[in-house]
Amino acid sequence: VRDYIQGNNLVDCLTKSCDADTLAKGGPQYDDYMAEVIIFRKLLASLRFVSDVKDASLVLVPVLGVSTVNFRRCRNYGRCRDDWYEELADLIEETSDASKKHLFLSSQDFDQNHDFFKQQHEKGNILISLGPRGLVVPSLNAESALQPSRFPGCKPLGERNNFLLANFGTRDWLTDRQTINKSLDAYSGNKSVIRVAPEGRESQDTEMDSVLTLCAPGDLPFQKRFYDALLHCSIPVVLKREVEGVGKTYWSNVDYVNIDESPHKVVDSYPRLDFPYSEIVVEVDGSTLESGKMMEYLENLPWQALEAKYKKINEVRPQFLYDFDGKKSMHDAFSVMLETLWQNYMVK
Repeated sequence: VRDYIQGNNLVDCLTKSCDADTLAKGGPQYDDYMAEVIIFRKLLASLRFVSDVKDASLVLVPVLGVSTVNFRRCRNYGRCRDDWYEELADLIEETSDASKKHLFLSSQDFDQNHDFFKQQHEKGNILISLGPRGLVVPSLNAESALQPSRFPGCKPLGERNNFLLANFGTRDWLTDRQTINKSLDAYSGNKSVIRVAPEGRESQDTEMDSVLTLCAPGDLPFQKRFYDALLHCSIPVVLKREVEGVGKTYWSNVDYVNIDESPHKVVDSYPRLDFPYSEIVVEVDGSTLESGKMMEYLENLPWQALEAKYKKINEVRPQFLYDFDGKKSMHDAFSVMLETLWQNYMVK
């Protein structure tokens, strides 16, 4: 394991309690993006290990897919570590049992993973990722104030100072974001719209103080802003389209040349939970945005409907959070991951 996290100063996270300060030693992705170190440590503490692979129901492969490529040097596709993955593939073939499901951790956008992981997914093995393929988990927010032992509860909607948080970058290929910016530029209503939020902890305070957070389609299907909004009980606003051959999706109208992605249905893009995501988001139809009526639509949303979504978010919020204390009574994102692993991959 040390070989695969070499240079990232994260060995402590695998052997003892790990806080946000320790995670930050590895770079920004550890406390503001990637969950694989936390998931790995929880798996080590949760699974029963056997010495003979023939007795195993599942093979955990201790390679941390994002850590191995060293975030600041070659995040995209991890090609600087081709030799590592070739060696790992040979090792698995020589020492493991191909009839057993193998579990790989690579908690980033599926397309950004090294080809090794994509090949494992194609073989029917289990890849924990941020979606939309594999066993989808939420991204990590390691802010200590969000942890159950410190979290004071969600700020009531009626006490929030901002109606809409619309803080995002845009690029030529993000058509919807450009359209949204034009709509916001033309907006003259009386609702408070925040378009440039501060960074760091103050940015999270802004989410907690916003009724809605706009989650417009970005480069990739996964968007951390979506999960951060839920953790602060700010209702995500998503663009909904019905795409032929796909169904309902929240990621479309993107022409990003660096990836080979087409829209994915909502149920394949987020963690599998026992309620439809429409209960915790505001869906704006793509045609509404294109006709210039997005803000009019949002302004006219019944407050009662927003309160119902807020109440549901408050109820399910722990399922998008990684509990660092490991409380048995906490049904957190890791618990959901284990349930999905068992129900969808292990039960025959």
